[in-house]
Amino acid sequence: MEQPATPIRFAPFWKRLVAIALDYLLINVALSFIIALVVMVGWAGEGPTVVERGDDLVRDLSESFGPAQLLIVLGYWLYFALMHSSAWGATVGKRAMGLYVVDTDGHRLSFIQATLRFLGKILSVFTFFIGFVLAAFHPQHQALHDLLAKTHVREW
Repeated sequence: MEQPATPIRFAPFWKRLVAIALDYLLINVALSFIIALVVMVGWAGEGPTVVERGDDLVRDLSESFGPAQLLIVLGYWLYFALMHSSAWGATVGKRAMGLYVVDTDGHRLSFIQATLRFLGKILSVFTFFIGFVLAAFHPQHQALHDLLAKTHVREW
């Protein structure tokens, strides 16, 4: 006699929200540390005169805003795309909440599919986060980026 298939448990909105908050906390701490190192290395030859030349530091930081922003976007992209396409199929935050991401057929994501999912998140930000809130009302709890990348977030 065949065993009945276990029902798919889609991740509820609140678990996804806690997971993303954990991920952003982790990423922001890591990226802040990296950017602080870059700034310190850039000013390493200046020694104690940094305090006296605070205006130069502000100017240098404002001139490097573009590269810092690029570093931040690259950091987020690599974190999410690499983690979602890994054997875990989850970021640290999702893993902590007992969640994982698969395609609509239940298979592991490719790096390209995980990248598409990340780009969909950017689109959700530009829609005043409505793309994220969609997961609270969608029958399978899919957000805009899940619909675009054809993915689901499931519970273990």
